[in-house]
Amino acid sequence: MSDLTSENRDAEKLNIDFDLSAVPEDDTEEADIEDLKRKLEAAVSLQTRPERTAGPAAEGSAPEESLAAGSGPASPPRESFFAKTPAHAHSEEPEDAAADEGPEEYILEDRDMEVWPGEDEEDDSPGIGERMRSFLAILKRIGVGIASGVKAVYRRIRESREASKKRKKAGGPKEVSAVQVYKEKLVSYHLRKWFSRILVIAIVLAAALICIFVVCGWKYTSFHKTLVSENEDTISFNYCNVDEYILKYGIDHASLVDRTNRTIWTVSYSMNSPAVTTCGSTMAIYDRKGTNICICDEKGQIGYISANLPIVRAKVAEQGVVAAILDDGSNAVIQYYDTTGSLISSIRTTMDAPGYPMDIALSRDGLLMAVSYIHFSGTVPGTRLYYYNFGSVGQNQMDNQVSAFVYDDMIIPELIYLKGDVCASFLENGFALYAGSQIPELRTSVTFKEEIISVFHDDSRIGFILRNQSGEMPFLLKVFDSNGKELLSLETDFPYTSVSFTDNQVVLANRTEFCIYSLQGVEKYRGPLNAVAEDFFGIGNNRFVLITESAMEIMRLG
Repeated sequence: MSDLTSENRDAEKLNIDFDLSAVPEDDTEEADIEDLKRKLEAAVSLQTRPERTAGPAAEGSAPEESLAAGSGPASPPRESFFAKTPAHAHSEEPEDAAADEGPEEYILEDRDMEVWPGEDEEDDSPGIGERMRSFLAILKRIGVGIASGVKAVYRRIRESREASKKRKKAGGPKEVSAVQVYKEKLVSYHLRKWFSRILVIAIVLAAALICIFVVCGWKYTSFHKTLVSENEDTISFNYCNVDEYILKYGIDHASLVDRTNRTIWTVSYSMNSPAVTTCGSTMAIYDRKGTNICICDEKGQIGYISANLPIVRAKVAEQGVVAAILDDGSNAVIQYYDTTGSLISSIRTTMDAPGYPMDIALSRDGLLMAVSYIHFSGTVPGTRLYYYNFGSVGQNQMDNQVSAFVYDDMIIPELIYLKGDVCASFLENGFALYAGSQIPELRTSVTFKEEIISVFHDDSRIGFILRNQSGEMPFLLKVFDSNGKELLSLETDFPYTSVSFTDNQVVLANRTEFCIYSLQGVEKYRGPLNAVAEDFFGIGNNRFVLITESAMEIMRLG
């Protein structure tokens, strides 16, 4: 008696009814599939054919047979994400019987993705930086892989249908068991699910790619005013952005306003030459050559400090602690205060040991302080760069000093702290980055052959404008991240007087016009201002503040 009769007889012993109408179609619920799988396993376990062992594909070797008998050799590995693996291989049956053993299971296998022709060639299209090229290359590879997977799924479905038709023509529908039909439809169901998922991923990636191209390549042709505040006393007040707010400060009070010119708070003080230092949404307004420091955040005043010596320079951390360089004649004192004005630490310096402090920088949490001291070796000026730790690590060190770096023939006039406890020191011919949450160490340094004209930064990037010696345009704009990786390098001829970061863009301006570059090198806008600018800066979301002789204007691109 045939195996088909034997299988049906064994199934009757267990009262298993293989109802073909219950075979899952494309919209079958997962619970029904699991139930049919259990029935299938029970029926197969009673088959009287000899026990099977795992075939070569199950052991990791490459499959050699095609999906169905007579369907041709297997496709090359680079054309598909799927490798077919027989569920079992009969140890005693002849090779010709392998085609009748039912459909094969499929496993997902890693494959090398195809590379589009010319993918490794440099993309010379204007406005696309190296970082964007790398990202687009990755998307290309993903797209090629998805396309290969879709083709493979479609081919498997087609081969499965062709094999089923051949068996029906050869033996008739009565020779196909319920188990065989169930297996074929189950495989078809799962392949269609994979096809749907791959199609959805392909559509999402295509939409993302289109959005990236549109956003990165978008250029603005105009701007419009969103607010005009007339009769502003722009002569007595200075303006700056603080975390997308606008700070107006003068000799007797300061105000924080939002984009609609609504006043958030106002604080009063008395200063002759006010200056501002910021860290996130925290700001310290201090009196240069005076003794007062007013500390505020977006909610109002949080502290006030009265120093005992004239203030040369001050820096603030995010929680409101302040470090200040105080002038003491030929010497200097560095004092570190909390928000109540209490002195945390005081470091007295001389020209001999360790030198005169040129600049200081505080980490965002206020734990670390960097100081650059100028000193002389004979008549040659140099710099000593010291790091102080005001936490537990620095308590046992002299003056809390935890590391020192010496530049015998180099001046470091400016220091800043970026996010991630990275300190950037600006050299005469480049920059150096120091990293470490407790004891800073040198991470990387970059030098330029060109002369540095301007330096600018935000909390995660630093930028330079160099004098271009080899190109056609007079200026070379470069931007680096906190690891020292170059994000942008382009030539420009814009005659700027100020430069800054805003909205992941570089803004150059003068009194009559401004220009915006994206970090991908696209010139997003270049055009005139509608009035002579006393000051110009960005406040986020493509909004900019224009300060004129008698008004403050907020304008938006687009």
